[in-house]
Amino acid sequence: MVRYKSFRAMLLCFFLLPIVSFAQDSLSKEMQRLNNGKSQKTFIEQFAQQAKSRNTAAILAEMDPSIIKSAGQTNIVQILETKVFPFFSPYIKLSNYDQMTNATLPDGRSGFWHYTYIASAEESMLPFRIALIDTSDGLKILDIVVNECVKGRHPICK
Repeated sequence: MVRYKSFRAMLLCFFLLPIVSFAQDSLSKEMQRLNNGKSQKTFIEQFAQQAKSRNTAAILAEMDPSIIKSAGQTNIVQILETKVFPFFSPYIKLSNYDQMTNATLPDGRSGFWHYTYIASAEESMLPFRIALIDTSDGLKILDIVVNECVKGRHPICK
């Protein structure tokens, strides 16, 4: 009887150990994601200030080199000047709302999409999303889309 109970306890431990280990890994990954999210939020605030002040050189320095190579610096500058800078001109602050999802590049590197809003001088919430990747050179911008609401990601859509 004692052997049966100890065998059963050992068997239970054998099956539960991977589950506990998985739960710890999942919790660890989620905590890392939250910490990355906080540093990325600070990065996004800095980006928003640079876009409001039309600081092309600073923003290009924060772009992932593979994006500049594939899209072309001239095209990126044109998008900044015609879409991004006008969008951020009324910027006062970032909204507290920030939904993160995974972003994956064709080369297999991964980062996060942030779906958020800026608060403007008129107190309106303007939606945008930005994809960031953490590289050996720090955070880099993969993509930015302004004034486009994504249902299911931006809860306030016009």
